Amino acid sequence: MIMRALRRAWFRTRDGRLTQPRRRSTPGLEALEGRRLLSFYVGPAINREIVTRSGLYDVQIEGTGAYKIFPKRGGAYDLKLFGTTNQSTLSISLVRPLYHHPALPFQIKNLLVVSGQLGTIDAPGSVLLGRTSPLSSSVSSITLGALGPKSQMSISGGLGTLQVNSVDLGPTGSFVVSEDLIYGEQTSAISIGTMTLDGGRFQIGPDALGAIAINGDLNIAQDGVLAVSRDLSGGLTVGGNLNLSNGGQVSVGRNVADISVTGNVIVKQSSDGIAVGGSLGALSVTGYFQGQGGVTNPTAIDVGVGLSLGAITILGGQSGVGGLINANIRAGNAIGPVVVPYGIVQSTITPNSPPSG
Repeated sequence: MIMRALRRAWFRTRDGRLTQPRRRSTPGLEALEGRRLLSFYVGPAINREIVTRSGLYDVQIEGTGAYKIFPKRGGAYDLKLFGTTNQSTLSISLVRPLYHHPALPFQIKNLLVVSGQLGTIDAPGSVLLGRTSPLSSSVSSITLGALGPKSQMSISGGLGTLQVNSVDLGPTGSFVVSEDLIYGEQTSAISIGTMTLDGGRFQIGPDALGAIAINGDLNIAQDGVLAVSRDLSGGLTVGGNLNLSNGGQVSVGRNVADISVTGNVIVKQSSDGIAVGGSLGALSVTGYFQGQGGVTNPTAIDVGVGLSLGAITILGGQSGVGGLINANIRAGNAIGPVVVPYGIVQSTITPNSPPSG
């Protein structure tokens, strides 16, 4: 029987030769060692390079402390910091971008600081998407690429400087500093590219001793609020337009040095407008000011000042349309000089009305 099987294994070719069929080799997996190969190390570190979809990022702790990093869905990461103090620095920087690839920010899903203390966050190319655990002491400086709609950061102490390219806080988003905004060496204690508070809250308190500068547009809607609990000594500047709608408000509990807007101020219906509990040194708008009520609805206040308003200057507008349009401005005491070259249309300013003509 074996001989028959062997004979069947041979066959004759067309030229009469006897041969055997070629054996086909099937590829197989070679057994590895009996251990798991890890592609991502999650143990404690003070300095580590992380490969992301946009390149190689360096994440490190300078000073006291260490961290763990955990990858999340969508290319984001959770960071957990141990043993940090108010002298520690979290630094995140792009060291090797991917060529022919758009630069994407380093995505921080959640930031957990176990000690509750952190001196500096230096991450200009990073976006905070979620929650930062409450920081119990003052923070010297925060530099971020962006604060996302669901980001939350609470600082029980003071804050030296804040630099963010974009702030976009939704209904669950918040940035809260419980103590003073301390003026640093920079021109503005807070410098933000653009800010949108679509139900979000950005609050400094009690005092902002430095300036708050929004370099682009400031949009506040859906009961969102930009608030300083007491004094805004350095003033508020907006490099673009200031848009308030659906309960959006700029609120200062006591005194403001000045509010300056390079673009237009547009306050739509149902907005809380600009509210200053004490005195406002000056309100200046390079564009036009369009309010929500005017003489047809004088109870809708676009700018309300509890004490005195030093001066009103609205330089923009169009001939026949006006510079101050359909708006109501109120002050508890005196209002200084009013300059509106394009005229005041369907608006009221009290207690001191500007001269006609």
